[in-house]
Amino acid sequence: MGVVSVRVGTRVGNGRLRRAGVAATLVASWFLSDSFQPAADASAGEPGSAERSVGLTDPALAGACAPSQVVKDGDLFAPPGVRAGDVLATTQAQPRPVVDELIADPFGFRLPPQAPDGARTSGKWLLGTSGSRTPGFPLYRLDPQSGSWVSHVVDGRQLAIFPEGQLPAWWRRGRDQNPVPWAPEIHVRTDFLTVHYTAPDHGRVLRIGYATATSIEGPWTDHGFLDLNVRARDVAPDFPAAGNPVLGLIDSHITTVTDAAGCDRTFLLAKVDGNALRWTERDGTPRSAPTPIVAYEIRQHPDGVIHVVSAPTVLITNQPHHDGLVESPFVIQSDGEQYLVYSAGFYGNRNYRTYIARLDLLNGWVGDERLLIATGNRALRGMWNGPGHPSLIKVGDGLFELYVHAWREGMDHRGGDDRRTLMLHLAFRDSEMRRSDPYVVEERF
Repeated sequence: MGVVSVRVGTRVGNGRLRRAGVAATLVASWFLSDSFQPAADASAGEPGSAERSVGLTDPALAGACAPSQVVKDGDLFAPPGVRAGDVLATTQAQPRPVVDELIADPFGFRLPPQAPDGARTSGKWLLGTSGSRTPGFPLYRLDPQSGSWVSHVVDGRQLAIFPEGQLPAWWRRGRDQNPVPWAPEIHVRTDFLTVHYTAPDHGRVLRIGYATATSIEGPWTDHGFLDLNVRARDVAPDFPAAGNPVLGLIDSHITTVTDAAGCDRTFLLAKVDGNALRWTERDGTPRSAPTPIVAYEIRQHPDGVIHVVSAPTVLITNQPHHDGLVESPFVIQSDGEQYLVYSAGFYGNRNYRTYIARLDLLNGWVGDERLLIATGNRALRGMWNGPGHPSLIKVGDGLFELYVHAWREGMDHRGGDDRRTLMLHLAFRDSEMRRSDPYVVEERF
């Protein structure tokens, strides 16, 4: 097993991979080899093969350009005339949560009429992490008449992806017998929807699970987890302890881009949860493993099963100014350019913040990083701190709704999980609709 040191901007194969410091040393057979295989026998007591998805590289699927059934959130479904000034006309002087309930890791998205349920369920939807009391990802819908987010209620009950009593069997239960899954996102196709999320298995390993349905209202068929997790020395070759534990894989995001041949190619992005692996060096220096954000090219069959068709690409790894981790990736496109939006720092206090960088997903390149929003940003009006875990909906040319969770000022994780979802706006246009660098609208005006 060879080891390589990859520096910032070094070209490896067809992509350029960014690295910094200790995180530069990676095991070649995972990140750079076509013979990538995930960790096997990851945890004691984990579910059998019936509750795992393939998750293995399938070369037979690579290179084919089948007709895409992915529905993209873009110009076709977004009003092109919305401007930053229009946003400000309806923006509240003080930012308020979209729903005054615990919704962390928010995912706001649009269901267009081209989605499986058609016009009946078209519009904007929201879901997120809601803790162990309601672990099945409750659904919220934007009421176009009032402009308010409301619980989606059918027959007197709020619907969730996984209703009470129908949680996947492979999820580990806590002491109160309720699991705590998080970070759900929904990928839209014309034939079905896919929700993907993070959950612990029975061996306490964090996994990327997914389920499919032909309606947002369900029923949802869970396909188990993608068997993609790697081991400690894959990202930290100098890990000193005995054994080689499996690391969690969290915060998945699916995006589709079109290549030069006109083929739609779909990628799953996720964070290797290296910051959960901590140790102390002999000289007393505390250490943790790096947290690369990786991208896997995938294909999803008509039966909903996901296959991985390429070895993973490391898009970005945490650097010293990220305070130990990068996570929660989200990809958008504006004016023909791709951007990666992601968070850094500890989620549980005011140090959590969100960055944006240019992205070339097909070539595995990330650059021109800049801080987008952090505690103290004018958009938060001194009322909120720790804005992070972004998701975005396109609402106009160069204009996106930006959903983040945050803590009320003066609060953090020590008082219990009381995060709320805020909706701000990300713009690539100035007030005269001229192209500009990305900024948060509520900060500038």
